[in-house]
Amino acid sequence: MSRRPPGENPRLGVESAAVATGALFLSLVALRARPAWLDGVVGHGDAWQNLWNLHLVDRALRSGASLLSTDWAWAPEGTSLLSHTLAPAATVPGALLGRVAGFSAAYALLVVASFVLCAVASYRLARRLGAPVAGAALGAAVFAFAPQRFARSLGHLNLLGSFWIPFALEGLLVASRSRGPARAAGAVLAALALVGLVLTDWYLALLGLLSVVAFSAFELARAPRGERRGVLLALSLTAALALLPAFPLARKLAREQGSERTGGHPSKWCSVAVTSLVVPSRIQLASALTRPLTERNHQNVAEGAGYLGFVPLAATLFVLVPWRRRPKDLDFALLAGGVALVLALGPQPRVFDRLLDVPLPYAWLERLWPPLALGGCVNRFVLLAFLPLALGTALAFGRISERAASRRCRLLAATAALLLAVEYAPVDPGASTGPLFPEDPAMAALRAAPGPEAVLDLDTGVRALVRQIAHGRPQTFGYLSRTPPSRREARLLDPLLAPLLDPGRPATPLPRPVASALLRDRWGVGFVVSPASGPLAERARSFAFPLLAGSDRSLVFRVPGEAPAPSPSGLDLGAEDLPAQGAVAWGLHEVETVGLGDGPARGRWTRAEAELLVALPPGVHRLSVAAPRPFPPRLVLRWGEGREAAMTVSSPREVPIAVSPSDRLPDGMVRIRLHVEPAWTDSWERPLGVFLMSLSPSS
Repeated sequence: MSRRPPGENPRLGVESAAVATGALFLSLVALRARPAWLDGVVGHGDAWQNLWNLHLVDRALRSGASLLSTDWAWAPEGTSLLSHTLAPAATVPGALLGRVAGFSAAYALLVVASFVLCAVASYRLARRLGAPVAGAALGAAVFAFAPQRFARSLGHLNLLGSFWIPFALEGLLVASRSRGPARAAGAVLAALALVGLVLTDWYLALLGLLSVVAFSAFELARAPRGERRGVLLALSLTAALALLPAFPLARKLAREQGSERTGGHPSKWCSVAVTSLVVPSRIQLASALTRPLTERNHQNVAEGAGYLGFVPLAATLFVLVPWRRRPKDLDFALLAGGVALVLALGPQPRVFDRLLDVPLPYAWLERLWPPLALGGCVNRFVLLAFLPLALGTALAFGRISERAASRRCRLLAATAALLLAVEYAPVDPGASTGPLFPEDPAMAALRAAPGPEAVLDLDTGVRALVRQIAHGRPQTFGYLSRTPPSRREARLLDPLLAPLLDPGRPATPLPRPVASALLRDRWGVGFVVSPASGPLAERARSFAFPLLAGSDRSLVFRVPGEAPAPSPSGLDLGAEDLPAQGAVAWGLHEVETVGLGDGPARGRWTRAEAELLVALPPGVHRLSVAAPRPFPPRLVLRWGEGREAAMTVSSPREVPIAVSPSDRLPDGMVRIRLHVEPAWTDSWERPLGVFLMSLSPSS
């Protein structure tokens, strides 16, 4: 196909409106529009997380807080949201819409709008490339309603933003093949679409980058010599406009990934099975006919949708044969979609649930570029394989119309559309209502309770986010797309929180005053929330905190501010009944016996950071410390407001800690922080520990 200038169709706007209307109708039918959308979410599971995202963004917009981090989850430190599926390109307008229509209705509108925009964008791209109306409409249906994409309506709002890709390609097409204002407008459109991808999802950003690079390479290589400079200028302008806002975000994400080392999904199991490309997935009604084969792929309904479709495959093969007469404008999509399909197969091919011992390019790429480990769900890359299928289907009707009468061509298009509908027809994605509706009286009481304290919700899953929407308080955990390892590690050192994150750890029995002091003083927690029944409810009751409110769905306990009894005259930090002595500690290993000085002694090792929370009366207390030889570490002690003591610990010594009334927390506890300078390491490259021996009043 020749390099025909785009934009020659004055009716493209009218056609786009007609496609939008048709896509709106198909979307409402396919999603089974229902009143439940007004008080719940389309789909289930992670859809609640996306509804929580709308509330989070609305909260940030109202307070002027950053969209890149939050103190609403993983309080009190808060956490970055760079690797979370916040998708501000969707959630910012969704939050504004939610103020008017309600957040549940806004979420449903975002899902529906994504299908409409995807159909319009792919239709416009196909028409720009010369496809006839019927073919472009059918190709738009292939890209917008592909099983892989429809599966995301179950709860992955961020992955529904694939419409940015054809919008970006349309802009590049106009920019590279036009002159004057049209060229600048195309570059701006492409840049805005690429930034939209970056602000939606990093999987989609990679796919968009792949498609844009492929398009640019073919466009430059095939441009007439006299036009090549203008094409390069248009592509460079687009890249500059897109990188200006996108590069800082990408750099921050790369730095965060390097420091946090956040892990993703195991790519070899979160890949597309070769068999899934031709066997209908659970998201399709056709899977009822292939159930024995479909069920051999054990991925869930959202991640197991890799079916391509025989109708688009046949249409694309038709337009590619003979190869020399193929429309050359399809080559970039074939290259980009083919590379994405290979990457979607993961590090080694899989047939149903059987891994084959054959390395694939992704295995090499993952080692070459470690940030890929942030995701790992490589099956999502198959989405770009539908771009050449959609354009191939659209362009096939251009070739058919050259050979057949218009009436026969329309009949063929109608038949293909019917067969495609049979292939792609989705199952009911469902709609989830509650636990937001009707309102939970226990959450209403928590929301109205005085004080700004945070909430410890013993449920670490998505339902804790839903309850947070209702009560509006910060929480100690947070069901984010990527759990920040540093935040999780800090809580795994805590005797009360660790068993909630790691069920394999036994619950530590803490006296009520000690447990309340730990929650209030270390984590700023004023309330404990649990489901109304089950093991988590029993765990919440075991704290013996007073019940603030309860319902058939949840329980709310108030963390009391009572002071524990003062510590005994001598506090043995090596004793296993430390809580019974009116103290708690975290960042400490188990009790060990080690060689120290002239003989063995009993105590605890610290990590690079450790903390003690102990009920101390005002006065001077002695903290006995020591460290192994021959590498004495630099130890820094901090307590109270601005109180600090730093020393090199080369032999057993006593450090005086002067406690004034102002150093004590409201419940009478004193927090002592111990920090080992990281420069001191032993031969195993492990931070040296400080040997804690005892804490006692000064004589």
